[in-house]
Amino acid sequence: MENYDCNQSAERVLMDASRKKNQNRNRLLFIVITITVGVIFSVFSLIYGKMEIDIQKNMKADGMAVSTYIENGTADMTQQLTQLPCIESIGKEKFAGKLLDDSIKYCDCVITDVTGFEKMIRPAFTNVVGTYPEKENEIMLSTKTLQYLGIKNPEVGMEIELDFYWNDIFNTSGTGMQNFLLSGYFTEYQNQTSGASVAFISEKSMEKNGLQWEPCRILIDHTKKYSSGSQIEHMLTNNIKLNEGQRIVSMNPAEYRAISEMMGSYGFAVFFSVMVLLSMFLFIYNILNISLEKDLQRYGLLQVIGVEQKQNIKVMNREMLKIGLTGSIAGAVLGGMFIWGIMPLLLEKMYAENTWKLERMVFFQPKLLILAIVLVIFTLGVAVECLKRKMRKLSPLECMKYTEAVTYHKSRKKPKIKKFHCWGKHPEIYLAKKYLFRNKKHLG
Repeated sequence: MENYDCNQSAERVLMDASRKKNQNRNRLLFIVITITVGVIFSVFSLIYGKMEIDIQKNMKADGMAVSTYIENGTADMTQQLTQLPCIESIGKEKFAGKLLDDSIKYCDCVITDVTGFEKMIRPAFTNVVGTYPEKENEIMLSTKTLQYLGIKNPEVGMEIELDFYWNDIFNTSGTGMQNFLLSGYFTEYQNQTSGASVAFISEKSMEKNGLQWEPCRILIDHTKKYSSGSQIEHMLTNNIKLNEGQRIVSMNPAEYRAISEMMGSYGFAVFFSVMVLLSMFLFIYNILNISLEKDLQRYGLLQVIGVEQKQNIKVMNREMLKIGLTGSIAGAVLGGMFIWGIMPLLLEKMYAENTWKLERMVFFQPKLLILAIVLVIFTLGVAVECLKRKMRKLSPLECMKYTEAVTYHKSRKKPKIKKFHCWGKHPEIYLAKKYLFRNKKHLG
């Protein structure tokens, strides 16, 4: 005989008894919830990862991380933009010069400020090695330009002889063949088939040779990532004053294009998640319904001996909540193994096309995990609520005598209809003869 602890509360005794009685059922519910949370979390994370890669692709194809800029911008224009609440940051970019090979341009030379390069241009490049040029004779080149110059194994700090000219044809200071120090290099994703490329020179070289920032291109990083380019352009046109020669260029943001391209995938993810949740609901409901007869009989007996119905419901809620939480944690671990172990390799091979690595991308999103857990717990609650409604409707005695009525209706055979056989065209003669032959004794 088991030792009984008299200090235990009634609810604790009921919970222990229910757990021991329904071990197999609870184990099966735990497995179902674990798989459901893991699958839904993995599907949501896969769609999120695909969208992030599409955003990166769009940025790299554009050559910069922003989609809006103002040509021929001035300091006054910058001041107007900083007063708008939707503007996150502003950068400056100036196409100042070019590299020539026998009077043929093969590379544009660009000058940017720190914000413009680090936040708005560098994210569009891959495999960035070194730093942005700071000294007067430093330059940063793309691997395409280095290959054009015949340099296959570049090193930061190496000396390169280049034929450089300013875009201002009247400024000849610091032009011609000269030696530059390579401060860094990068790989361009955009215009892979194009012969032109871009290089970066220092702001000090511009100042020393008498060039000014204005006019320059003002790069705009705004908060309206999921608005179209025309909407952003309309908003800026209404809030700032453009001078002569200035114009706003606004393309569809990378995030907006990624969402537009992923609408079909989002629809599939939602449909797939609904089907998984529906399957989970039906499975859990059937599991609970199978044990419904014994559960109701036990609850009815407990109510007869003095246990209140609300105590039974409270015990059931706690038991299901414990199964839901433990299953959700196990599902999060299962989904996390897929997200950290398999998904990066899958996305890199299928969508990133092995063109760049995904080290900086974080695919584990707590919001998606919380969403998956909430959906599963809600579905479990709906299934349990169906059971509790039956419990509330029945009296204790009805619960004790509860059995699932299953009626089988035997298909009754239709009586055979005797066919009427006639003899020729006179059925009355046939009937008369039949009557006479059956009743010979009575006639004799």
